[in-house]
Amino acid sequence: MTNFNKRKNSSLPIRKLDELSINRIAAGEVIERPAAAVKELIENAIDAMASSISIFFSHGGKTLIKVIDDGHGIRKEEMKLALASHATSKLMENDLSNVETLGFRGEALSSIAAVSKLSIKSIHRESYEAAEINSFAGKSNEIKPAALSLGTSVEIRELFYSTPARLKFLKSDRAETQALFDAVKRLALSSPGIRIFLQDITKEPKKILLDLPKEKLEGQYFDRVEKILGRNFSENCVELLYENNGYTISGFASLPTNSHGTSINQYCFVNNRPVKDKLLLGAIRAAYFDFMPKDRFPAIVIYIKCDSNLVDINVHPMKSEVRFKVPKDVRSLVINSVKASLSRRGLKSNTVLSAKTLNSFLPRILSDSNNILINSQVSDGEQIDKQRDLTDDHSWFSGKVEENLELELNNSNDLPLGVAKAQLHTNFIVSQTSNGVILVDQHAAHERITYEQLKLQFQMKRVESQDLLIPEIIELVGNQKEIILDFAELLLKIGFVVEAFGEKAVCIRSVPALLGSSDLRNLITDLIEELLVVGQLDSLERRLDAIISRISCHGSVRSGRKMNAQEMNELLRKMESTPFSAQCNHGRPTFIELKLNDIEKLFGRS
Repeated sequence: MTNFNKRKNSSLPIRKLDELSINRIAAGEVIERPAAAVKELIENAIDAMASSISIFFSHGGKTLIKVIDDGHGIRKEEMKLALASHATSKLMENDLSNVETLGFRGEALSSIAAVSKLSIKSIHRESYEAAEINSFAGKSNEIKPAALSLGTSVEIRELFYSTPARLKFLKSDRAETQALFDAVKRLALSSPGIRIFLQDITKEPKKILLDLPKEKLEGQYFDRVEKILGRNFSENCVELLYENNGYTISGFASLPTNSHGTSINQYCFVNNRPVKDKLLLGAIRAAYFDFMPKDRFPAIVIYIKCDSNLVDINVHPMKSEVRFKVPKDVRSLVINSVKASLSRRGLKSNTVLSAKTLNSFLPRILSDSNNILINSQVSDGEQIDKQRDLTDDHSWFSGKVEENLELELNNSNDLPLGVAKAQLHTNFIVSQTSNGVILVDQHAAHERITYEQLKLQFQMKRVESQDLLIPEIIELVGNQKEIILDFAELLLKIGFVVEAFGEKAVCIRSVPALLGSSDLRNLITDLIEELLVVGQLDSLERRLDAIISRISCHGSVRSGRKMNAQEMNELLRKMESTPFSAQCNHGRPTFIELKLNDIEKLFGRS
């Protein structure tokens, strides 16, 4: 009989686990990888009022982690107690409802000590003697004198050496280094008033991953965010500042046109505690729902402040999850703050796109002289023919600009998008501003305008519907008829009157007035595709937004349509007065701005 069967058939007595076993089990929850150990040690340093924290590691933190801080330190007589499970100095009168520190469970050091070779040196600010304690797989040695002038130094060697099963499940050095780096970045973003230094000492030359100075009080959060997320983010973000029902939100959110392929650059903090909360991530997604493609993600840094009785932080041993007392208030806070901030800066141009555009104008030097096209090889006749092709009215169209519009530009500072000068390829409007040039995608711009108009009409319950002189009968295939009729009531709210007609057809009697003379057959086909996705959305508002977005695409100025000067300038003025007009409903930019100074540099002007 196997050992398993022997145990199955025997009745073992209930017994209490010894402390070492308890700590090793707890370590599996609290310290799941080297990054978690680093996180716990940095949190301890922050709680100790440190102004400088240095982290050194090797092999992704598997073989060595060392954290040095200049905090208030640990008293010599408390060193041994610090390694005991559930021993902490951070809970006042055992009150879990009023926790002001990052740590409070008293599990980190005991969990680390249980699975590693741990050494702690510390000197308390009120003491003149430093002390040291060493622990091997949870077994502590006696406290002894140490050489240390300030703060605490914690050194972890051979993490998980006493639990080989956990050690086998660690990822590669590169992956563990990335996780460790991300954990330090999150804590650095939450504490801009602390110097953070991070170095990989695996091999020579040692690699400095972060060296962040203590930020000045004024603008310290923005300065720290810029150093960690880079200037591409800081130059293309909006500031968040909003308050509602006891919750205050601040931070920075990227422009919708500056998106990423993953959500790795989304950082959330609750009372300066880094959290990975599904509610907050879902709210961020909802806030950008009609600004960004479904497979793209914004970069965002959110700081939420609230009374401790409005949030429960004692949810998970790693303290990375929280529960809010009123989740819907927090969700609406995030969504409203992001949308309000984007609306206020609706015409902020994306400098990344501008830089890429300017880059495309830079001369490309070919190293192979045989590839250089010499103009003299082209005959004069061929050159004349090419010029004639370009000036042909059918292939080159420019909207005429009236003279009085020049005066409008010179006499007004209230035209952020300037005055139209030309239309290129019957799709792009060239506009001149007081300090540069703007290129506008006419279809994308008008799509956003139409979308916002339809949304506003629906919210005010004033959707203008237009009866068709001759109802449109549209033949459908498969279950398309059932799909569109299931949403007939929803479509009626935005101006469509759809009825069944025969076995496989529907009759369209009315459409939203903003659609004009759109191709209804193509619109209905696209709408059915959208309805298949819409059925999976979680709220009526998001369903309507998705439908309106698809309708707006059909109701906007199409690419290839010639526009005169008045039409182009009217479109620019509508963009200036329409919220979120810097991007279309799918997240594509509606315009790109080129500054005059940058254009002059292309020509070697100083």
